[in-house]
Amino acid sequence: MEAFLFYIGKAALAAGAFYLVYLALFQHQKQFVFNRIYLPVSLAVSFLIPLITFTTVKYIGATQTFNPNSFAFLPEAMEETQPEFAYQWYHYLFGIYILGIIVFLSHLLLGHFKAFAIIRYSRLKELFGAQVNLTQKDVHPFSFFDKIVLSEKTLDNPNLEVIVNHEMIHVKEKHTHDILFAEILFLLQWFNPFAWLIKDAIRDNLEYKTDHQITKNNNAEVYQLAMVGLAHKKGVAPFLTALNGSQLKNRIIMMKKKTENRYSLLKQLVVLPLLAVLVMGLSNKEVKTEIVQPKADVKIILDGEVVSSDLPVLKSIDFSEGFNGSDIISALNLTEKVALSYLKINDDNHNVEFIIRTKDFKPEKNQEFDKITSPAQSIRQEEKSSMSYYAVDGKIVSQKEFEKQGEKGFDNVVLLSEKDATNKYGKEYSGIITNATTGSSKFVIKKEHVVRGKVTNEKGEPLAAASVIIKDKSIGTITAMNGNFEIQSDSPITRIEVFMVGYIKKEIKPDGDPNMIIKLEASAKQRNTQSSDITFIKRFNVKGKVTDENGKPISAASIVIKGKNTGTITDDNGDYSLVLGSQNEILLFTKQGYQNKKEMIYGNEVNVVLKTDGDKTTGNNTQPKEPATIKYLPNSYNPGSAAKPLSLTTNKDNPPLFVVDGIENKSIDWLNPDNIEKITALKDKQAEILYGEKAKNGAIIITTKDAAKEKLRNAVVIVNGEKYKGDISDIDPGSIEKMDVLKNESATKLYGTEAKDGAIIITTKNKLDFGDKSPLIFVDGLLYNGDMDDINPENIKSVDVLKDASALAYDPTAKNGVVLISTKSDKITSELDLRKFIAQRIKYPVEAQKANKAGIAQLFAKVNGDGIVYSISEKKVKDAIAVGEVVVTAYGPKPEEVVAADDSNDLSKLLTDEAKRVLQQIPKLDMPEFKGKTIAFTVKFMLQ
Repeated sequence: MEAFLFYIGKAALAAGAFYLVYLALFQHQKQFVFNRIYLPVSLAVSFLIPLITFTTVKYIGATQTFNPNSFAFLPEAMEETQPEFAYQWYHYLFGIYILGIIVFLSHLLLGHFKAFAIIRYSRLKELFGAQVNLTQKDVHPFSFFDKIVLSEKTLDNPNLEVIVNHEMIHVKEKHTHDILFAEILFLLQWFNPFAWLIKDAIRDNLEYKTDHQITKNNNAEVYQLAMVGLAHKKGVAPFLTALNGSQLKNRIIMMKKKTENRYSLLKQLVVLPLLAVLVMGLSNKEVKTEIVQPKADVKIILDGEVVSSDLPVLKSIDFSEGFNGSDIISALNLTEKVALSYLKINDDNHNVEFIIRTKDFKPEKNQEFDKITSPAQSIRQEEKSSMSYYAVDGKIVSQKEFEKQGEKGFDNVVLLSEKDATNKYGKEYSGIITNATTGSSKFVIKKEHVVRGKVTNEKGEPLAAASVIIKDKSIGTITAMNGNFEIQSDSPITRIEVFMVGYIKKEIKPDGDPNMIIKLEASAKQRNTQSSDITFIKRFNVKGKVTDENGKPISAASIVIKGKNTGTITDDNGDYSLVLGSQNEILLFTKQGYQNKKEMIYGNEVNVVLKTDGDKTTGNNTQPKEPATIKYLPNSYNPGSAAKPLSLTTNKDNPPLFVVDGIENKSIDWLNPDNIEKITALKDKQAEILYGEKAKNGAIIITTKDAAKEKLRNAVVIVNGEKYKGDISDIDPGSIEKMDVLKNESATKLYGTEAKDGAIIITTKNKLDFGDKSPLIFVDGLLYNGDMDDINPENIKSVDVLKDASALAYDPTAKNGVVLISTKSDKITSELDLRKFIAQRIKYPVEAQKANKAGIAQLFAKVNGDGIVYSISEKKVKDAIAVGEVVVTAYGPKPEEVVAADDSNDLSKLLTDEAKRVLQQIPKLDMPEFKGKTIAFTVKFMLQ
C-alpha cells in the first residue's frame, strides 16, 4: 500500500513535468494535431515511467562452511509473531485517495447517464446532411460519440448550419474518445492539479482544432457571434464537446492567431530529452547478484598421461557446461582405438577425470594406470545379495536392466550407503544402492571383491561401530547402526577379523553368503556392566530485564509464554529468568499501568521497555494501594515472648491475602520465621489473576521449610539420566556437577504425572564430564558441531556411545570417544512438511554471514514417478511447480566487523551450495502432485 502511494506520487510528478513543457512550448501554437497526441499520451506515459526498472548486475565470489547459530523459518510461520494491526498514516491517505476515485467516477457515470437519457427521449431529424437528435430540453448543442444533440429551440437560430457543422466535425474525428480516455486517466490522479490542467487542455485543444476547421469555410465573425449567442444555454456534462464550450475568450483569441509556427519541429524534439530525464529520475533501480560459475577442472588421462584440455582440438568443448565423453574421444581421433573409458567425478562435481585406455597401451609402461583400468569393460556379473539394489535416473531397476542400460553407457555412477539409500528411496530399499544417471558417455563401473554381512551380539541384536578388517591388511570398515558392513578389496578376501570393545575378538572365513551373520560373545567385564540409556532433556533458558521508558526497573511485571500457563514475574531490580521448552516461543509482558507487549525470542536475553498506559489513571479521591512491606526477623522469635514473629506494614483499609503452603490465611502472626523457606509478594493484577477478587489488594505467598521438604521428598529425582530410587540426602553434594529443578508442566511433560510435585535433575562430576575432551557427535552419520541439548529428543531413534578402539575405528580423530545419534526418518506428505524438512536442516554459511552477504538461492529439483528427487540444478525449468520460500536468518556483523571476501570467493554460490546440500537430503515424497514433475525451491538468506 505504501509502495503504491509512492508510485502514484512519481506518476504525478511526471504528469506535472509534461504539462509544464506543454504550457511553455505548445499551448499557444496552432499545432492541434501534435497537441491532440501529446497531451493524452503524456498523461498515460506518466503512469508507465515509475514502472521501469533498471537492473545492475553484480558479480561476486564464494566460500564454504556454515554458521551453526543461524536458523531457518517459513515466512507464514511468522504471522503469529506480527504485532496487532494498527492504522498508519498511509492507510488514511490511501482511504482518501480511494474515496476521491469513487466520487469522480460517480460524477463521470452520472454525466453519461444524463446524456444517454436525453438521446433516448429525443427525435431524429436530418439537417444539412447530418442526423440530429432533437430534444425538448433547453440545452446547449453537443456531440456524444456518433450522436449530435440540439434543442428544439435551436432550430430557429439563424446560424443553425454552422452549429451543425461544428458538432459534425466532433463526431467524424471521434473527439468523445479523446475526452473519455483523459477522464479515465484523471480518475487515478484526481489529487494532482496538473492532471486537472491536462484534462482541460485536451478538451480545449479539440475545440481549437474544430474552430480552426470551421473558420476555413465560414465567416469567422459570424461563427464567433454564434458561439456567444449560445453561451447562456444549460450544459449537460462538463466532459461533452459543445459549440459554447469553456473559455470562449481563449478560443476567439486562438482563431485570430496567425498559422505560422516558427521552430515547431525543434520545440517538439524537446520532448525526447524530457522523457529521458524523467525515466532516469523516476524509474526504479535494483542490483542483481549473478553467480560466475567456475569452469569444471577437467583432467583428461590418456594411457596414463595427462592431456591438456587447452589443446586446439578440444577448444570447441565447453567444459563448464558438462561434456560428452564421445566428443573428447572424437576430438582426439581415438574412436577406433579406445579399449576403455570412464569418468571419475569428485563430490563437488567440479574436479573431473576422464580416463581413456587405448588398445595400443602397454601395461609395463605404467603399471599403476594398468591396475586401475585392467578390469573388464562391462559390469561384472556377480551374484548380488538382497541388500543390494540398482537405480537408474532415480528409479529402482533390476540388475539385468541396470547392466543392459550400462552397455549404452552412464554419465555418472554412485554407490549409495544404506542411510543415503533409505533417505532417497524409502525403507523398503534399505541397503546398498548402485545409483546411475544415463547419458551418452562411456562409463565403466569397476567391481571389486566384496564381503558383506551383519554383526550381532549373542541375543541377535545388531552391534554398531564394530570393527571389521581383512586379516594381515590395513583395509577395513565398521558396522552401521543396524550392524551391517561391507568390505571391498582388489584381491580375494580369505579371512576377516571382527572385534569390539567389551566383546571377544572373532576370526572367520567368508563363505560368500551376503547375509552372513557374525555373533560376538560378550567379555566377562561386559556381562557385568549394566547398560544405560542417555536421556536428553531439551530446555532453553531466557532471561532479561523489564524497565520503563526512563530506564527504571519495573518489579512484579508478569511474563507469560503465549498460549501456555507457564510464566514468572520480575524481581525488585526488574530482572527475570524463565525456562522454556523451545526457543520458538512468544513472551507476553504485562504490568498494571503499562501497555502490554509481545516479544519473539531472539537469543538468550530479551530486554523489554514498557510504555506507560496513559488511559489507565486513578481518579476521584481513591488513595493508591500500599504494598505489603515484610521485615523478615528469623532470629528475634521467642515463643515465650510477646514479640511478634513477623512485622508487616500494610494498608489497613486494603489488607493483602496471605497464602501459607497453598492455604489462605487472614493473619500470619502464628508463623515461626525460622520455618520460612521462601516469601513472594504479588501485587494487584498478578495476585488477582492467581487468587481472584479476594487478592485484589495483593497477595503474600509463603512456603515453609516443612512443606518444601515434603514436596522435595515427593519430587522425581533423575541422576545422570536415570531415575534415582534412594533418598536425595544420600547423594554427596561434592559429587554434584549441576542440578536443575523442574516444576509443574515442565516436569510432567518430561516425566509424566509421577513428576506432578516437580523433578530434580542432577548431573554428577564423573558422568559425561567431558571438559576439554569432548567426544565427536555424529547425527545420522554426519559430524555434528552443535550442542547435544539442541537435538530434539522426540526426533531421536537411538543413541550409542563408542570408546577407545571402537571410537578410533569409527573415526581416527575420535580419541575422546564417539556419540552416535540416529534420528527418526521423515515422512513428507505435504508441501508444508517438505518446507519444514528444509528449514530444520539448513544453516547460514558463516563466511557469507561474516561478509554481511544476503541473497536468494533458487534451485530446480526433478522428481521421478516414484517420488524420488534424482536431479538438482540451478538451470531454470519453464513448467516447474513452485513451492513457498524458506527464509534462513542470522545476526549480521557490526559495520566494523564485516570481513571483506576475496575476489575469488563467490558468496552467492556458497548460499546456493548450502541450499543444494539440504535438498539432496530430501527423502521419498509421498505427494502425487510432485511425482514426475520439477519442483522450484526458493531459499532466502537474510541477516538481521
